[in-house]
Amino acid sequence: MNNCETPLVSVIMPVYNTELYVADAIKSILDQTLGALELICIDDGSTDHSRMICEAFEAQDERISVVCQANSGQGCARNWALEMAKGEFIYFMDSDDILAPTALEEICCEMTSRGLDLLFFEAHCFGDVKDEGQYKRKSSYKGDFSGPDLAKLLLDNEDFIVSPCLYVAAKKLFWDNNIKFLERVKHEDDIATILVLLNSKRASCVRRDYYARRYRSGSTMTSFDPEASTKGAFKTYCELSKRRAAAPSDSVLLTSAADAFLERCKRETIRVFSHCRAPINGFFDVVDCEDDIELRLAGEIVGSISEMRMRFYLYRWLRHLKRNLLQVFEA
Repeated sequence: MNNCETPLVSVIMPVYNTELYVADAIKSILDQTLGALELICIDDGSTDHSRMICEAFEAQDERISVVCQANSGQGCARNWALEMAKGEFIYFMDSDDILAPTALEEICCEMTSRGLDLLFFEAHCFGDVKDEGQYKRKSSYKGDFSGPDLAKLLLDNEDFIVSPCLYVAAKKLFWDNNIKFLERVKHEDDIATILVLLNSKRASCVRRDYYARRYRSGSTMTSFDPEASTKGAFKTYCELSKRRAAAPSDSVLLTSAADAFLERCKRETIRVFSHCRAPINGFFDVVDCEDDIELRLAGEIVGSISEMRMRFYLYRWLRHLKRNLLQVFEA
């Protein structure tokens, strides 16, 4: 048992029906070479034995706090835990993955010595499906950067990784800038990571593989629900747009990096929207019809999709016409 009244880092772990894996995830945090930490486990209404497993660890180590909520999603769980966190730094952990034993000590030491408020790192994958490319960057980023400058570099090199499990951030970034995760939608972490990066005063990125991402069938990471993804992507697009509209003239939300993120959010919404079988009905369920910005953005998205589909159908019609004309001439 390790007493830690003032932890250096708060580890936030939402837990939902991961009874087969959560013990390994918790152990990987408790076995960190950095002892000055707290682990906040938010049970999101699990229907298996996940909560009991977390509570068994809580009884053995006072660095762990287990709190429970009705099933509301990871966004709600993370926001609740952020209000409870005591550490100077925040780290988000998934309940079926594993963190390297020296990770937090090395990361926090580097952040403290260099005066960083944000540090990105990388991961490898294991389990049912492997896709290393999602969590590895192609380029190196040596030195320290302002958040917008690093954001622009990552976006230009297609190296931006949204996962909150692949960075440690100063708690003040969340508190000072009112940064929260979206709630009750998929891709709830996109807006939080974007805002943390843009608001960072001193950020860096290391090509160190600290995190082991478990790929398993049926998990959030390996399942694709076009309608849920569309709603999440659209809400991210709306939230960033609203913040920009309310931002003062010197805000980081009006930089070219923020412009690039906004365009990225729009493209992602259109991409996932185009996979929906009945997109318009499902899409407008999530639009706040009393919000002028959301209505305008919804019109942009639907207009883009309609234009894409019209081009597609025109292309198919021209191909059909070409085949018929060839048949006529050959006859």
